[in-house]
Amino acid sequence: QDMINAFLNNIDIHKEAAAKIFNLSLDGVSHGQRQIGKRINFGILYGLTPYGLAKDLNIGLKEAKDYIINYFNKYPAVLNWMKGIVASAEDRGYVETFWGRRRYIPELKESNKNLYNLGKRIAVNTVAQGTAAEIVKLGMIAVSNELVRVNSSAKILLQIHDELLISVPNNEIDIIKEIVVKKLSSVVNWRVPLEVKVLTGNDWAEVTK
Repeated sequence: QDMINAFLNNIDIHKEAAAKIFNLSLDGVSHGQRQIGKRINFGILYGLTPYGLAKDLNIGLKEAKDYIINYFNKYPAVLNWMKGIVASAEDRGYVETFWGRRRYIPELKESNKNLYNLGKRIAVNTVAQGTAAEIVKLGMIAVSNELVRVNSSAKILLQIHDELLISVPNNEIDIIKEIVVKKLSSVVNWRVPLEVKVLTGNDWAEVTK
């Protein structure tokens, strides 16, 4: 619930995580502590381990373990969500994304601990990243269809993770901005809204600043 509230109240989620981990107020979180919160927030989806966190942040293994333990103590629903995915995958042999794409995970049947742990990471990552990929693809389709409907000459050139690079005539910039925000933010109707940030420029370098 704390994480959901942070999103609903437009609070920096990485600073929020750091505040929970270090037991600080939001204003008391340093840049370095925010980076730790960010690393853990994203790392959870990639099967973050204490060893990996220690190596990435150049800190001791015990310190890294404590950070992760504190994170899950503050966000128990995240841990329960992950455990639920793994338990379901062990039972069924596969996981599914939000829209039902399926991935089988034979590693969860392995007696080798390393392979089994890999299977756990694959299970969680597939659900999270796979669903995110679906959202982007559905958003691209919605934007593309709307560009055709309004007879725009704008074109989607590239998709880079959760970003779209769109070529737009100068006289259409304002209307295309509206289309992009409206279509991408309405792909799903979840409790936590999808936020869309639009940048414009004459080349890729300008829109990635």
